[in-house]
Amino acid sequence: MPELSFVVPAFNEEPNIESTLATVGGVMAGIGLADYEIVVIDDGSSDATARLVEAAGTADPRVRLVRHEVNRGLGAAIRSGLAALKSEKFMIVPGDNDMNAGFIDVMARHRDAADMVIAAPLNLEIRPYGRIILSLTYRLLYYIAFQVYVFYINAPCVWPTRLVRSVDATSQRFSIVSEINVKLLRSGARFAEVPGYLSGGKPGGAASWRNLREVVKVFLRLNWEIHVSRRQQFSKRPERVYIDLGHLGYGASGK
Repeated sequence: MPELSFVVPAFNEEPNIESTLATVGGVMAGIGLADYEIVVIDDGSSDATARLVEAAGTADPRVRLVRHEVNRGLGAAIRSGLAALKSEKFMIVPGDNDMNAGFIDVMARHRDAADMVIAAPLNLEIRPYGRIILSLTYRLLYYIAFQVYVFYINAPCVWPTRLVRSVDATSQRFSIVSEINVKLLRSGARFAEVPGYLSGGKPGGAASWRNLREVVKVFLRLNWEIHVSRRQQFSKRPERVYIDLGHLGYGASGK
């Protein structure tokens, strides 16, 4: 069984997918972790994404491809990856190479520090101004509604496979990450946060009207599940774990 899996959702990422695979492989080589897997979910791409991943898998059997015949959205891609992966822990790496090597490195190194190791992206100013405002509003609403005080509720994580499978996330698009994080935290998961930087990726996208509609729908449904229909399952408080990040200029207290 691999020690760590990477689920890479990819839709028309022909210009980026090889660099994404190279980034992950380079980080794993750097930390000396050879027993890993990369599961790429080609979500109905019309370009050469699948062909490039198949070629990479021929060269390195740790790279595997799962294909959707049509585009089904990020939520479906993550669920397909979750069904296919083999390790006890996994993390999502966007197919556009949005997470730089340093971010993946620190999360992978500390993968066993807690049930959840949550990314805390510091350079949010690389996003368009309107998206920053929406993100801040989104975070505030989640703080108030669910009392989950993490830096960025929609951030990538190193997740425990078994626990993620148990929460039955159903979101179709970008809100699936927030849904999983909230449900795990409200299940009493132990969590740690690690700082890092985003590389940029593709602009826009996440603020489309279709995504905004889903954000509202998922937020309302989460309120119903957390506070009413599945209240017993999601009534616990999470436990923060402090990681000694002295090698990054942080002390054991996070200061």
